[in-house]
Amino acid sequence: MNDNLSKWIEGLASSPVAQAALMSMALAVLRVVYDDKETTWTRVMLEGLMSGMLTLMAGLSARGLGISEAWAFVFGGVLAYVGLAVFRKTMLQIVKVRWAKEQDTDE
Repeated sequence: MNDNLSKWIEGLASSPVAQAALMSMALAVLRVVYDDKETTWTRVMLEGLMSGMLTLMAGLSARGLGISEAWAFVFGGVLAYVGLAVFRKTMLQIVKVRWAKEQDTDE
């Protein structure tokens, strides 16, 4: 059991994507606490967890596309700084614009 745990810790410590996800989580939690808009620690921790998971997804996607894993740090930093609400709103606007363009070309 102890050996498996040390292997997991070594793997996380040597992975730039995991480091970027942890950085993103910490930065998101600090930003939310500093903004003082959230009152419950559950929401603060969930914001950090979701930010870290999206950073992990972006880093693994970059690896799959053959792009440098350092982009995970860029994405994680930006996502943690602007926040998930702003990121979600921006992504929905992009999808709506593209959806409208696709419907215009189909007609």
